[in-house]
Amino acid sequence: MYAEYLYNIIVKNGEGLNFLDIQKTATRGLIYFADSSQISVTMVLPEYNRLLKINEFRNGLKLAVMNDIGLKTVHSGMTSHLQKLNELIEDDLKNDED
Repeated sequence: MYAEYLYNIIVKNGEGLNFLDIQKTATRGLIYFADSSQISVTMVLPEYNRLLKINEFRNGLKLAVMNDIGLKTVHSGMTSHLQKLNELIEDDLKNDED
């Protein structure tokens, strides 16, 4: 849901993908970033400053941060559970060998 706040506003109000090498990305089907020397700071800063003045965009960034923290928490817990499950499976396999 937060993506709507970010993507729709960027599409309407900015050049959101100016950091990508669009030609390479489209041709090869993988994301390629533009060489940093090709990205003009004088073009990027005013654009992002303009976006940051839009309340919906700022709120979208906040929602994205909250969502990412939530996903990180869930991922950490799931990783811990999977490690424990893996240990249990390995122990069970060792017991079967005996």
